[in-house]
Amino acid sequence: MNQAVQERSNPSPSLESTVKEFPRSLPPISPLRHTCCGGLCSERTEDFELRVLIIEDDETFCQFLSELLKDKGNEVVSSTDAFDGYEKAWAYPYDLFILDVRTPGLLGTEIAEALKQNNPGAKVVLISAFADDTLRQTASSLGAALLSKPFSADDLFEVIDRARSEQAEHPKNSSHL
Repeated sequence: MNQAVQERSNPSPSLESTVKEFPRSLPPISPLRHTCCGGLCSERTEDFELRVLIIEDDETFCQFLSELLKDKGNEVVSSTDAFDGYEKAWAYPYDLFILDVRTPGLLGTEIAEALKQNNPGAKVVLISAFADDTLRQTASSLGAALLSKPFSADDLFEVIDRARSEQAEHPKNSSHL
């Protein structure tokens, strides 16, 4: 997490102190706490490709990503607030998480780290306009894909397809939380 703090350019003192307190300032993680069955279901009956959670603070870009994914038959939940998105991540099982790296209050890399600690099979795509070697190393160490903004819809779908094929090869590492 310290790498994530160091890669920030000109963080505000309040943001930096919030980041240093992670995850203490967040609610405790309760895996499989989704509302449909309290975490007991294993079968999906919905008619969609993937259940995706997007956490992106740019409202327009978040909406654009949501529409792209919905048009491909995915169920999409999104949040422009990192803390709200973090709570949503534990409220229902998702197949894929798309996380902006630099969101106010909580970094996408920190959310990814929490997701991966609880479920190493979680499929995470980090997105950033500030992708550098340090961020690439962080993403790699988290087992997350990294897309550098701007990226094309084809780039996004290629990364998603790669994550899906990895999941099909290793079904025991389910991405559902």
